Amino acid sequence: SNTERTIKISGDLSWITCKDASSAKIIGMRSLESASRMFKCSYGKELESLDLSQWDSRNIVSMYRMFYYQNLNALSDNSGEFTGLSNFSSKKLTDMGYLFWKCKMPKKIDLNHINVSKVTDMT
Repeated sequence: SNTERTIKISGDLSWITCKDASSAKIIGMRSLESASRMFKCSYGKELESLDLSQWDSRNIVSMYRMFYYQNLNALSDNSGEFTGLSNFSSKKLTDMGYLFWKCKMPKKIDLNHINVSKVTDMT
């Protein structure tokens, strides 16, 4: 069904998977420090839509495997650009390891707003 649910979560979101969701919209979550495996999925269970425009990402330290197996091509705009991280604003980010690991990649990804001055892992 197309039921929209709002849940309040704090702490580590690595336990969330895309197996039961076709879309995600993140609002707020200022206290969140880890986006590790936040949108983890398996082939055939990728998100169909993703809205991060209202995500308060200022305290994110880790984006390790954040888009694990995700189809970023399907989440891109009409020009083929993935803009999901356009509003990302953390100055605390240290881990971007395998950020797009095993993803279906779009033509272009907008990473211009990501401050990488403290990043120690970009594998």
